[in-house]
Amino acid sequence: MMMKIIGIDPGLAATGVGIVKGTGLKIDGFSFGAINTAKNTSLPNRLEHIYSNLLSILKDEKPDLMVVEDVFSLPQYPKSGITLGRVTGVILLAGCRANIA
Repeated sequence: MMMKIIGIDPGLAATGVGIVKGTGLKIDGFSFGAINTAKNTSLPNRLEHIYSNLLSILKDEKPDLMVVEDVFSLPQYPKSGITLGRVTGVILLAGCRANIA
């Protein structure tokens, strides 16, 4: 059975998106890109941009499964984990709204 899986790498400046289609261990196609946001835009607007663009991708591509990279932060940048948590939240919401497992 052919499956389509979308993988998301959360990021405020750039959220990575990759799609793989295939059957078993055979890959029949893939694509990738990013949802970019501008540094001079407010956090709520950046989150909404990520959410709305990802929701559009999910509705167009109709993947069978969505995987999202875990949130982490480096000791020297503890606030980055909080920001990535916010980005991950809107990603999970988009997946839920598009009924993607």
